[in-house]
Amino acid sequence: MTASRAKPNRTPFIAFADTLGVALVELCDGVERMLFREDLEAAGLDVVEAYLDACMRLHRVVRARLVHAVVTPGPWGVPCLSFHHGFLAASCLVLPDLFERAARALGCESLIAATPRRDALLVAPDLGAPFRLALRDVMRRPHETASAAIFRVEPSGPRILHDFVKSALHAHPGEPALAHREGARSA
Repeated sequence: MTASRAKPNRTPFIAFADTLGVALVELCDGVERMLFREDLEAAGLDVVEAYLDACMRLHRVVRARLVHAVVTPGPWGVPCLSFHHGFLAASCLVLPDLFERAARALGCESLIAATPRRDALLVAPDLGAPFRLALRDVMRRPHETASAAIFRVEPSGPRILHDFVKSALHAHPGEPALAHREGARSA
């Protein structure tokens, strides 16, 4: 399973945004091949069963520590749970136990995540719109083509935040505006 950019005429298993979706990956002799809904349907396989099986396989791979997951400093020095793997890290966004794992590691239950590329996923406490903007900026470096999507991580699964940039540019009640927030800088 991998997070991928949208492909023309291809349907991902989950589409989080116009440009980001989840596809399955088949590895054969060290060569990876992305599989979309159309590929499984053409092979006569049940798409839902294949997706659920892939989620459980991913869970076992993470549990076996084949995907590197560690708490690291993120924007503003805030502890974040960082996943790294050549092509599986971003897929950890759909781990069945991502919320529980991240809440336990970070000690909070209001969580967000960013997936700049398929080799990285960063889960962080949700500290408000200015922090989300800082997280997005950190995740976009050094690759300006990286995804700017931010997700809310919930017990039922991830949910994309469509308005995080707009809301970050305007102060919320009790929250200073981004340009005037003391210490609002990327790590």
